[in-house]
Amino acid sequence: MGHGKKNDVNGHVGPAGLEEDFRTELDDLLNGNESNYETEVAIRADNIKLAYYGLEFMARWMVAVSALMTAEHFDELEEHWTLQDDIGNNHRVAFNKSITMLMLTFGWDEFRDFYHIKMKPLISFTYLGNSVFQTKIFEGSTTRMNIHHTIGYLLALLET
Repeated sequence: MGHGKKNDVNGHVGPAGLEEDFRTELDDLLNGNESNYETEVAIRADNIKLAYYGLEFMARWMVAVSALMTAEHFDELEEHWTLQDDIGNNHRVAFNKSITMLMLTFGWDEFRDFYHIKMKPLISFTYLGNSVFQTKIFEGSTTRMNIHHTIGYLLALLET
């Protein structure tokens, strides 16, 4: 696309213009400004952007995992993770353990269905060790104004 390199707000080097492009596309997707076909095309075309920005919940509800957290714990992380809530429910999800496209795959749909997640959830994941994460699903949904703050917040939680 002709983008050069620049530091993002966290000091990471990434493609120049990527953050602005991503925010515009994310706003369009979250606010229903694109058709389902356009959304599907955008998701397929922008998988690298999604991985770059870490944890993202998009129209197809797949979740990209923070590359920084994964790199730090790569040898420890198993292919199956346990997601725990604060009342004792455990959910198994599969992690593809890919360096280039980090995704939670199998089990994610069941997790969403169990908690009736419909749109724009704010979910924190706290890594407890041994491929176990404590989850917290916050009431309501993220707004257009706070989605970028939310992404940063979730990444910070994963990296602790």
